[in-house]
Amino acid sequence: MKKILAILLLAFATTAKADLYAQIDTNTDLVLNLVIADPSDTFSSSYTWDDVTNVNPQPQDGWTYVSPGVYTSSAPPPTLASQQALMSSQVSADAEAYVTSYYDLFTLQSFFMLQQNATATGKTNRAAYIAPLASWFLSIVAYTASIQASIAAASDLTTVNAITWNFSTYASPGITLVGALAISN
Repeated sequence: MKKILAILLLAFATTAKADLYAQIDTNTDLVLNLVIADPSDTFSSSYTWDDVTNVNPQPQDGWTYVSPGVYTSSAPPPTLASQQALMSSQVSADAEAYVTSYYDLFTLQSFFMLQQNATATGKTNRAAYIAPLASWFLSIVAYTASIQASIAAASDLTTVNAITWNFSTYASPGITLVGALAISN
């Protein structure tokens, strides 16, 4: 039974086809939307429709339709410097969003003050409890800086656009303010 099901799924997968179509305003020739559809679907005659599955670069909303498969962008292409600045800002924003998804700014500041106080007053157990948070945070800062260095070192748009990052590999240490405050020494 499993073999038959697999054969049927394979047959369906090889015969079913979905393409990417640009929905174009007939008055302005502007791309309004990109739609994934089967070529046999019925399209509204209120719009011009163009199969852009194999068009490179893919047209975007707001681009101008010239002829089938030919589009122009009203926006100037990004320069290397502008793309580097955009991506550097984005990695910083993503790092901040990742950190604050675990600890808000007040909580981070509270941990910093507790760590400083614990170190100054000899509360070594409290300081040791909080230390993994500092290590986690500094690891994310170092990772962010290394990505930004790669972005700055990129010599062309293809290289800079190929740079990716993933903060989820940095698991939260899971410490809490309640836990830190419960440690008196």
